[in-house]
Amino acid sequence: MACCFHIEIDGEEHGYQFASETAFTTLDDGTTWCCFHLPILDERGNASPKAGWDETDIGKFNQTVFAIIDAANDAGEEDDQRAD
Repeated sequence: MACCFHIEIDGEEHGYQFASETAFTTLDDGTTWCCFHLPILDERGNASPKAGWDETDIGKFNQTVFAIIDAANDAGEEDDQRAD
């Protein structure tokens, strides 16, 4: 299972990049998302589980994001400092 996230930047298609993520949510519209890209509403306008996150859930999410950023910063002068 993988996140269905994709975006086009300057004519180039980019997809999901969080290889370490293992928790995915499949919405009623059939799309599957990681916590980073999970929308608040699906394409039909239905609320996703993310819409009901409480402060604890948001705190855990923020800690995860900051850990990814810290790991990229800790890469120092190495070639790969992307936060993915």
